[in-house]
Amino acid sequence: MNTAQVSIAIVVGLMTGGNPAIAQSGGATPTAATPRAQTAAPPPRPVPPTRDPNAPGYVTAKDLPDGTLPPPDADGNFIIGQTHNPAPEMAVQEGVPQGTVYNFTMSSADSKIYPGIGREAGTFGTVDPADPAKLVVTTSHPAPYTRKVAVYVPKQYIPGTAAPFIVGADGPDQVLFTALDNLIAQKRVPVMIAISIGNGSGDAQGSQRGLEYIPNSPPKPIRIWMEVGDRDLFNPNVMRDNMHDWVVANERMAKALASKGYHYQFVFARNAGHCDRPVKQQTLPEALEWLWKGYPIDGAKSPRR
Repeated sequence: MNTAQVSIAIVVGLMTGGNPAIAQSGGATPTAATPRAQTAAPPPRPVPPTRDPNAPGYVTAKDLPDGTLPPPDADGNFIIGQTHNPAPEMAVQEGVPQGTVYNFTMSSADSKIYPGIGREAGTFGTVDPADPAKLVVTTSHPAPYTRKVAVYVPKQYIPGTAAPFIVGADGPDQVLFTALDNLIAQKRVPVMIAISIGNGSGDAQGSQRGLEYIPNSPPKPIRIWMEVGDRDLFNPNVMRDNMHDWVVANERMAKALASKGYHYQFVFARNAGHCDRPVKQQTLPEALEWLWKGYPIDGAKSPRR
């Protein structure tokens, strides 16, 4: 890919609370015959089992020595060990230029594309008796929401010039900004803007989350880094249908990415839970460097892999 083409880098698993391989089904429209009193609390989530990365049906992955990470120039599937020590780039370093962070609140009422959807307070969906993979929610309706947004501008950015950017969910995320301060200073990633968006509210039946990950779509000019913990969420919904295992969802995504020929890294972390903070502290700098591998730094011309 040459530098004239659009390049997008995606991190999945560390900066988001969601999973790309989980789809959502549409909710039913309320009618006079449809009960709306869905007030029963959902059952508690089961304790997630510890999954074996070498289980049948899982992708073949390289088992790395404990405490080590995949090299920033390698694609594929990797298993990292039990120990998750923070990378030095995750701490503020003396003498490293620090970027400026601008904070504001975004309202979905201002959106021309997605004004938002909500679910009435205290209500939950019920499992469709004809389809255990479908959750029927009759109390969803259009509703505005707000999101806190933090925009990081590195010290090295020249005002008025074009710059790449990265978007992170479940923010604002100060540790992302600290990592970028250090990586930019070390010239391991380009001088980039970071947009960190809070998760807030607004998810409900019919929301867009998870609807855009379809394996039959043509490959796109993107690089993807994704991570899952061996104790990541298992059946995190009211359906308990053995279909919503987030480890399995990531494994399936890795297979789809490989079959399409994407540049991707999939990291299976031992001794780790959902969006595991120690794993994030360990892997985020390497993930960012891998994602931006080949992107011009300080005006240097290099092809995008």
